[in-house]
Amino acid sequence: MLILTIGGFIVIVLIDLIPLIKHRKKFAIIAFSAVFALALLYGLMNAFEADMPSIMKAWKSLIEWLGIAYKLE
Repeated sequence: MLILTIGGFIVIVLIDLIPLIKHRKKFAIIAFSAVFALALLYGLMNAFEADMPSIMKAWKSLIEWLGIAYKLE
């Protein structure tokens, strides 16, 4: 599973990142790299079957912290 994950990410880099580098789009390269790094980290953690917190619980905590959540009574 790990080889398949890494292979998939290599294909994504070859298809998406190389044209950005050729056209010298600096902002697009930075944005792609940031999103790619997060996706790669998530993919590798999933391949190693690591326990990961729920993203929905993190969003709920953020929304409550911002004070924009609905309170049901």
